[in-house]
Amino acid sequence: MQMNWKKLGQIVLMLGVILVGKSAFATTYYVDYSSGNDSNNGTTKSTPWQRAPGMIGCASACSAATINPGDSVILKGGVTWPNGTMPWQINVSGASGNNVYWGVDQTWYTGGGWTRPILNGGGTAVGGNNDFIVLYGSYMTVDNFEMTGLYCLASSPYGDSSYINATQSTYSIVQNTYMHGWVNQTSATDSCTGILSDSHSPSYDVGNVYQQNVIDGSDTAAVIADPSCAGACLGTLDAFWYGPIVRNNVVNQVSNGYVGGAQEFSGNLIENVRVSAGGNHENGFENNSDPCATGLLFFNNVIRHTTGVNIWIAPTGGACATTYAFNNITYNTTAGNVWDVAYSLNTPSTGGTYYAFNNTIECGPDGSASQVCTGCPSPSSGSCHFENNHLITSSANPIYVCGGNCTKTTNLAQTQSAANAAGYTASQTNAFSPRSGSSPTVGAGTNVDSSLCAAVAAILASAGTACQNATAYSVAYNSANHTASI
Repeated sequence: MQMNWKKLGQIVLMLGVILVGKSAFATTYYVDYSSGNDSNNGTTKSTPWQRAPGMIGCASACSAATINPGDSVILKGGVTWPNGTMPWQINVSGASGNNVYWGVDQTWYTGGGWTRPILNGGGTAVGGNNDFIVLYGSYMTVDNFEMTGLYCLASSPYGDSSYINATQSTYSIVQNTYMHGWVNQTSATDSCTGILSDSHSPSYDVGNVYQQNVIDGSDTAAVIADPSCAGACLGTLDAFWYGPIVRNNVVNQVSNGYVGGAQEFSGNLIENVRVSAGGNHENGFENNSDPCATGLLFFNNVIRHTTGVNIWIAPTGGACATTYAFNNITYNTTAGNVWDVAYSLNTPSTGGTYYAFNNTIECGPDGSASQVCTGCPSPSSGSCHFENNHLITSSANPIYVCGGNCTKTTNLAQTQSAANAAGYTASQTNAFSPRSGSSPTVGAGTNVDSSLCAAVAAILASAGTACQNATAYSVAYNSANHTASI
């Protein structure tokens, strides 16, 4: 039998292409600050580097390594990398569908069981702009690091100090991290950020996803000094400064939950937003402008126990995509500014189209909710639509300034006492949910126009499912291991 060498060569070439597409030649590197050495080859658990490529001090084989799409850099669980190894500047890129992974192997750790690798700034500034991790490349995944001891510099009120600076990264994922224990230079500053992005520049931050992270200030000095907010109730740190896709995160005991311009904000638990030491924002969620091409999908979030503005949404102008806010629960807020819709911040200043439906809003402090809940400031163009919202307040006009450009359909308003008497309370596992088939909200709404959920589904399939089926709840906070439980 004669061998067809040409055909065999084609098969071999095709097989090679398939293998490369699946990262058949991807390399895993191991890093252990306690027992590693940068002169090692780094490719086995018994020959790890001490530092990861991009860390301060990375030398020899560590600095000479070329990280390619599909490669993994694994930090040993339970080991601490100190201040002198930061900023960790990651200046490589993966490829679409083939990220570079910077994270963990939960079978590799020190101690009695796996815990996250730790980056510890020790409460003093690190080099550069005082960031722990700086992402310069695209298509990267940063996973499962614990970060503590960020020193908040008074000279940078909006976030040159950050745990992760992703302003110059695109299509990257930050997930499962635990950020805590930041340190303020003075009591009059509010000057650091958990994850720092910058959607002001259209070339930055595109496609980044921040998911299942925990940002918790319970162990910061301001919270320890006044845990129950009997005094000034000061807090520090903006948890998220911009970021296009923010989903399933836990934010607790900070001075700001989210400030920026989101494309998707879903499944997040934002709670215990305290008074900003610098007087900046103090919001659960502040969306100054939606990305014009995509609009904002804001759904399945729980925002509670806040100062300042609980939710602030500024839909962009008439030529931009529609904003949808649904299946959210917000309660126990300070008086006023419960859920603001502000067209005046937009460019152009005329408004776009905004839908808010199937939300539960307790309009003011729990036990004495009496505030206006939400409304529409009647822009010269654009429109607001409120449907099937459960509004808990004694205000005679819970939806304000709803004129010719605004519609209100079957929203149910209850006084605090009536809601509580019917079993709707903040102390329920799912706050203000029906207790039985005869609860006042059951069957009280109307079917949302199917085209509305179809429009949501066309943007994001999972959002369409949430729109069509049921009100979901945000993630829960597992405070024992500091994870977001879906």
